[in-house]
Amino acid sequence: LSIVTADVPFMKKTCEKLNAGEMFPLLAAMVTARPFDEVLDRRAAGAMIFGGGKVKKRRRLKQNRKGGKGGDSAMLRHYAVKYMGAILKLLEDVPRDLPLLLKMNDCLRHIDHELGR
Repeated sequence: LSIVTADVPFMKKTCEKLNAGEMFPLLAAMVTARPFDEVLDRRAAGAMIFGGGKVKKRRRLKQNRKGGKGGDSAMLRHYAVKYMGAILKLLEDVPRDLPLLLKMNDCLRHIDHELGR
């Protein structure tokens, strides 16, 4: 929930419990598949708040991203290569259940994409 609301102090506290410590921006980016600054920008725009008409605003932001779907893939590949060492260190330090949850999240995103949502 702290990622959805972009509550940075609560994110830090939660990540400390997960042995991620100061790597909370990386963990938030991995969970959302977005750069950390975009997670914070979406909160400022009200795009991560669900319900009450906000979903349309969220969709508009998604459609207005530079590069569309191909641009997102290229951006994610770039960040994965750039932060590979930090990602591996983070996955090594967090509880064993968290990488499984991250993979499940990835699979659910793929299913959602294939269903056209």
